[in-house]
Amino acid sequence: MKISVGIIAYNEEDFIEASIRSVYDHVDQIIVVDGSPWGPSADKTVSIANNIGSKVKVISGTWKNKEKNGTDHKMVQRQAYIDMMEHGEDNWCILHDADEIWDDENLLRLINYMHHADHRTMLFS
Repeated sequence: MKISVGIIAYNEEDFIEASIRSVYDHVDQIIVVDGSPWGPSADKTVSIANNIGSKVKVISGTWKNKEKNGTDHKMVQRQAYIDMMEHGEDNWCILHDADEIWDDENLLRLINYMHHADHRTMLFS
């Protein structure tokens, strides 16, 4: 089982390091999709994320949903990290906000649920 974390970020230099570090030791990869419909972050979000460790992959850019006149860019960003994560029958993706910080107890509880899920389980909320 591999666990990926997908993070959408835009100008999150105040939170991104704590956010990533809160999951880093418990997951296999962290994919940060940085940017907005107006372009990449203008602060240090990308450089901070890039310097945390080898599990972190960052892509940065301008994200627009062409089918919806540039709105709903978060769906485009989510699809970007889903495309980048390692796929397989037993793999999971945690959707994580750039300003969200997990405590070990709750993250380990979620991971335990993943380990005990059967093949019919597709989502935990």
